[in-house]
Amino acid sequence: MKNKFILDTNVLIRFLTNDPKGQALQVENLFKKVEDKSLIIPDVVFIETVFVLLSVYELPKEEIVEKLSTLVTFPKFDLGKTLLQKTLDLYGKYSISIVDAYIGAVSNTKPTQKIYTFDKRMQKIKEIKAIELG
Repeated sequence: MKNKFILDTNVLIRFLTNDPKGQALQVENLFKKVEDKSLIIPDVVFIETVFVLLSVYELPKEEIVEKLSTLVTFPKFDLGKTLLQKTLDLYGKYSISIVDAYIGAVSNTKPTQKIYTFDKRMQKIKEIKAIELG
């Protein structure tokens, strides 16, 4: 049985931003030496990475979607590829938060899962099964 390791948000941020360079290089070396699917990225870390790239690094949404789409396909990572790619697709396509995109993607996993919300934007998105509470 191979060892698995959970990645913290700061590790992904170093890799994606190359900031600071010394730590980014350490992360790159780690990614080169570990086995496929040995690095776990929890959904919450993935979502937090979007927040940090958006708020701290002020990257444009399109660049964030591009960078994280690359992470989703990287063979070293063990993560919910289908759910997280659908999240990125919704996030990139619509003017919604990453959290709204995530719960929208979750609602798509089963036809019986709907979202109660007061958010009118979410209710207008056909890929999201959102209904107004009330």
